[in-house]
Amino acid sequence: MLSDRWAGSARGPVRPLLSAFRKVRRQLLFTVLACGVAFTAVSILQTPADVRAPAEVSTPADFNAPARAPRPAALPINVHDGDTIRIGTERIRLLGFDTPELGRNSRCAREAREAERARDFLRRSIDRARDVRIERDGTDRYGRTLARLYIDGTDAASLMIGSGYARAYWGGRRDGWC
Repeated sequence: MLSDRWAGSARGPVRPLLSAFRKVRRQLLFTVLACGVAFTAVSILQTPADVRAPAEVSTPADFNAPARAPRPAALPINVHDGDTIRIGTERIRLLGFDTPELGRNSRCAREAREAERARDFLRRSIDRARDVRIERDGTDRYGRTLARLYIDGTDAASLMIGSGYARAYWGGRRDGWC
């Protein structure tokens, strides 16, 4: 006969492993359940109240009412210089005209003064307008959007050139302002 030490040797060494496996399995199951409960609680708490609330029943009169789409809020237009504007992070080069360069890009004091006048005129024109429209037309080599700007139905190029703040320009070499 086998000694007591080796009795049940086929099952003897396996028992401690099964016990450890069951312990790990219980801990893992508890952890998964706890995470599931926590996730569900957080999901419920972060759901907007109007989604959790019961839906209102519409009356037949609601179906006959004309649809009113809210008017989108206009983004502010920042006039960088006489021929470049910004809307949010989008830089837009206005087509059809060229104005003097501002700041470091100006070649003389006269050009800098004229650039400020052109910028201020465009800014005032946009600020006073009831309707401002932009028609985008691709991008230039600097990544700016190319576009036409309409101020109360008038093309900004016509407005700027007609007022003496700009010259007609369609790309290529430009004449200096000094």
